[in-house]
This record gives sequence, C-alpha cells and structure tokens, in this order.
Amino acid sequence: CSVKDNGLRAIENLMQKKGKFDDILLETTGLADPGAVASMFWVDAELGSDIYLDGIITIVDSKYGLKAKNWTT
Repeated sequence: CSVKDNGLRAIENLMQKKGKFDDILLETTGLADPGAVASMFWVDAELGSDIYLDGIITIVDSKYGLKAKNWTT
C-alpha cells in the first residue's frame, strides 16, 4: 500500500459515497512536488478507474518567486 494507492482509494471512496463529481480539485502544500502528485493518476487503464488527471495549476509567490527561481535543488 502506498500514498498513491491511498490517494486514489480515498477519492474513489468519496465518489462511491457522494455520487459522481464533475471535477475534483486537489490542493497540496506549497512544498509538494507536482510530478509526484500527478503520478497518482498514472494508473493502468485495465484497473477501470473513472479518475484521470486533466491538468496541473501551479501558483508562484509574487514576492519571492523570482528569488526562488535562482535556488538550486
């Protein structure tokens, strides 16, 4: 069992309890890696999940964004 499995399972359980959703917005912490979050939705088509990733929105801090651009990892 992994975070990936738990994340998708939580969303699927919510859909079963509350019915079909048109959209789901998943908000993470500012430190979350968008690639890791997106990988939750890269599942085998044979699993039959109705959940898929449509897009990623990243918000950059207007005050410190340019400074952070020059940071190295």
